[in-house]
Amino acid sequence: MQSSLGALQVLTTARRGHGPELVRAALDAGAQRIFAFGGDGTWNEAVAGFFAAAPSARAGAALAPLPAGSGCDFARHLGLPLDPAAAAALLAGAAVRRIDALRAEFAGASGRETRHLTNMAGVGLAADAAALVERHGKPLGGTLSYLAAVVWSLCAGGPRTYRLSLDGVDASGRYYAVLVANTETTGGGMRAAPGADLFDGRVEVLTVAALPKPALLFRLAKLYDGSHLGTPGVRMVQARKVEIESTDGTAGLNIDGETAGTLPARFEVLPAALPVLVPAVRNP
Repeated sequence: MQSSLGALQVLTTARRGHGPELVRAALDAGAQRIFAFGGDGTWNEAVAGFFAAAPSARAGAALAPLPAGSGCDFARHLGLPLDPAAAAALLAGAAVRRIDALRAEFAGASGRETRHLTNMAGVGLAADAAALVERHGKPLGGTLSYLAAVVWSLCAGGPRTYRLSLDGVDASGRYYAVLVANTETTGGGMRAAPGADLFDGRVEVLTVAALPKPALLFRLAKLYDGSHLGTPGVRMVQARKVEIESTDGTAGLNIDGETAGTLPARFEVLPAALPVLVPAVRNP
């Protein structure tokens, strides 16, 4: 990778939540290019560190993912190969472009928390599956382990009732899942939100209604090519602000593939807020 990107200073995380500290310190020290070597969890921590830094420290800086994890859905969306050396070769000639980010506010262990993200957040099956994967690991690899967790969550659980507001318009209902998507894929390649665009100032909001479980199990396979859209009970619309609250008790939240607090949650698009190295293959 250094042959493509030049000399690199390697900073290694020692624990979960260490990445934001390292990125913020690197920006304070004058770093201009920060490469997040890992999966979507590592990328999310890099994004958190960027937004935690002072505006003066991040002026002129940019982030980029170097995929080395099990999911790498943000890197997939950018069109990067999942081999880190091949990805580094593409990033060496990439331009800095400002992509949309999301600011999430939700219930955390010590009160109201705020987090930034670039991929996808979800409740229902998305959050239940993330909790299972976090508890049991990924013995089948990222994609198959996440699929197995979704199937298990679907068989073991049921739909929940949510108060859902999209740009102030009520979309409340009883859903198996609600996804707030800035990129197309989740769970290591599930194409849950076809057409999601990092540059349009909006997110795609996918809702999966309370359908019979056999019908939902059949539609899970359609997630991988995006053909689930248009099937009964599956709806996707665009929004700039999303508010979600569970009326059936505590409901967990998935942010960029990781468990993160509980509802109620509020998401707001921050247009063109994050400078990222984007390979030419993804330029619109």
